[in-house]
Amino acid sequence: MQDKLLKLFETSQDLDINTIKTKLAITSAEDFITLTKLLNKLEDENIIFSDEHNIYHFIDNKCYFVNDVFIKRNGIPYIDDPRFGEIEASCNERLLKDDNVIYTVYKNKAKVLKILKHNIIYIVGTIIKRRHDFYFFSDDPLLKDFKVVDLNRYKLSNHTKIRAVIIDYKRKLCKLESIIGSAFDPKIRELSILYSADVPMEFSATVLNEVKNYDLNVRPKDHPDRLDLSDKLIITIDGDDAKDFDDAVGVEKIEDNYRLIVAIADVSNYVAKGSAVDKEAYHRGTSIYYANKVIPMLPFELSNELCSLKEGEYRLALALNVLIDPHGEVLDSSIDEAIIKSKRRLTYNKANMILDGTLDDPELKEMLFEMEDLAKILRKKRDSLHFEDDEAKLIIKKDKVVDVVLNKRGKSERIIEDFMILANETIATYMRYLDYPMVYRNHPKPKEERIIDFLEYMSEIGYKFKGDKYNIHLNQLKECLKHYENTPYEAIVSELLLRSMAKAIYEADSKGHFALGLENYCHFTSPIRRYPDLIVHRMVKKYVVKRCYGDLDKDQKDNEKIALRSSDNEKRAVRVERDIMDLKMCEFMADKIGKVYAGIISGVVSFGFFVKLENTIEGLVHISTLNGNFNYDEKHRLLYNDDRSYKMFDEVKVKVKHVDLNKMTIDFELL
Repeated sequence: MQDKLLKLFETSQDLDINTIKTKLAITSAEDFITLTKLLNKLEDENIIFSDEHNIYHFIDNKCYFVNDVFIKRNGIPYIDDPRFGEIEASCNERLLKDDNVIYTVYKNKAKVLKILKHNIIYIVGTIIKRRHDFYFFSDDPLLKDFKVVDLNRYKLSNHTKIRAVIIDYKRKLCKLESIIGSAFDPKIRELSILYSADVPMEFSATVLNEVKNYDLNVRPKDHPDRLDLSDKLIITIDGDDAKDFDDAVGVEKIEDNYRLIVAIADVSNYVAKGSAVDKEAYHRGTSIYYANKVIPMLPFELSNELCSLKEGEYRLALALNVLIDPHGEVLDSSIDEAIIKSKRRLTYNKANMILDGTLDDPELKEMLFEMEDLAKILRKKRDSLHFEDDEAKLIIKKDKVVDVVLNKRGKSERIIEDFMILANETIATYMRYLDYPMVYRNHPKPKEERIIDFLEYMSEIGYKFKGDKYNIHLNQLKECLKHYENTPYEAIVSELLLRSMAKAIYEADSKGHFALGLENYCHFTSPIRRYPDLIVHRMVKKYVVKRCYGDLDKDQKDNEKIALRSSDNEKRAVRVERDIMDLKMCEFMADKIGKVYAGIISGVVSFGFFVKLENTIEGLVHISTLNGNFNYDEKHRLLYNDDRSYKMFDEVKVKVKHVDLNKMTIDFELL
C-alpha cells in the first residue's frame, strides 16, 4: 500500500483522507486502519504532513521544505535555506530558536505551515523576590516572556537559579523542573548553561553496570587474528591536559616514499550496536569540553582507560597503513584490526621543542622530522583553506580563571591535523568508491550572497579580489587569508570568512568538503569523543574487514538518522562550549573595571562597535558612550560624524566599563 500511496502523492499534491480512500479503492475497515497507520508513519518520517484542515501534503522539496528556525538578536526568526539563503520566517504561532518546521517560500520569505518539533524544552532563569511574590527571569532574553506557574508551591530564596520545563508553547507557560542553586555561585552559572541545553551529565546505573563487565586487560594472546603492531614506533601527540588518546601515529621513510600508520582506538570492539553504552553515546553524540572540564560521550572506564591509547599499554586499534610518494600521492593503503603499544605519550609542547631544536630526544627526533617533511608535502598538495586557528586558553587555578592567553598552534599540532585529514579522506574515498553505507562529513559550498558580502566588505577595507566575484575559487579565498597571515588582523579576517561559510554537517551521502577542497571526507579519527566516528568504524569493520554485506539498505537508512542526530548534537556542544567560554571571559574581566587595553575593532553595528583584545576577549563600545552624534553606514559598516569615523581594523584603546555575568556581555569605553 505504501508504494501506491506515494505514487498518489507524487501526482496529486493536496489530499484529504476520504479522497485517498477513494483513489486507493479502500473499502474494508482493516485496510482503512492500515491506511491511517501508514499516513502517521509517513508524517513521522517527514515525507508528508497534514495541515489544520486535515489535508495531507507531499514534502517534495520543490514547494514544501523542512528546516530549523534560528532567531536573530532582534527577535526576528529566519530560516537558513541552501536554495534561498537567509529568509525571514513568519508563522501563526510563536517561533522559537531551533524549531523544526515545514514551510513554503513566497517572494523570498518563508511561510511556516507547521511546527514539527519545538527543540527548546527547558528554560533556565533566576528567581527574584519583589515584596511578597517571586518572579522568574529567563537567562535567554528571547524567552523572557515565559512564565513559571507553580513558584508558590516551593520554598525558594531570592536570586535562585532554576530550570523550568515548558508546558504550553502558545500561552508561554512553564513549571519548575529543578532548583540549580544560587545565582551568585560561579559553578551554578556554569551549570545553568548545561541545564539550559539539556546536556546529560551523569551516566545511568544501567550504563555503568554494563561497563563493569568489560575486561580492562588487553592481552595479545586473546587477539591472535589481529595485526600485531606493538613493536612499531607509534606514538601519541596531544595537549598537556589530554586524558583520552584516540589516535597514534608512526612514520617510516622507505627510500623516497613515506609509510604512515594512523592507529585509531577500536571503540567499536567494546561498544556493541544497541547496547546501553551505545544508546547513551548516540544520545550524547559528542564529548563536550569546556573550561578545564569534560562531559564525556563514553564512561571514563572506556574513554580514559580501556580505549585510550596509553603509553606502554596494549590497546586494540583500527590501523590505516598508507604509502605516500614525495608528491603526496597515495600509492597504497590498507586498513586492519590491529593491536598496538604506544611507545610514548608526547605533548604538543615537547614535540614542538624537539622540532625547534630546544629539546633533544634521540629516540624520536628522526621520526618527528620525517613527520614534519611528510606533513609539508600533504599540506602543499591539499588545496584547502587554512583559517587562523590560534584560540583562547583559560588559565584556571582553584576553579577561578586567573588569565586568558592566546594558545598558539605549533608545528606538531599541524602535523597531527594533516595526518588526520589524510586518514579521514582515505577512508571516505574508499567507502564511497565501493558504495558502502557511511556517515560522511560534508561541507557545502558557501552561498553566493554571503561570499559576495565578504568580498565587498574586504574591498571596503582595502583588499581587492581578482576575477569574477560571482565565480570565486578556493584559491582566491586562500590568497586573501594568506595576505593577512601573521598580521594583527589575521584572526578577524579569518572569522569574517568563517562566518560566510556554510556549516559542515554529517550526511549519509558524500557531497564533498569545500573548505578542505576534498571530494570525499568523513570523521574517522576520534571515536572516543564523536559518535559519527564510531559509526564509521562499524561500517569499515563490517564491510571492508569482515565483508558482511547483508544489511546494506538498512545500514544506509540508519546512517541517515544517525547523521541528522549527530549534527544536532554537535550544534548543542558548540553552543555550550562557546557560552561557557563567554561566561569565563566575563568572570575574568569582572574585577578589571577601569583597566585599559589595546584592541582592534572587530565589528561595526548601528548601536556601536565591537573591540577584540589580543587574548580574543571581545566587548562592545556602545554608541551612546561616544562623543557626539554618529550615523551608521550599513553598506560600508561604518560609524561616522563630521569629526571622525570608526571602521573595522581600526586600532583603539578601551577601558573596561561594565561586565554583566547574567547576559555574559562586556562593555568597553573608548579612550
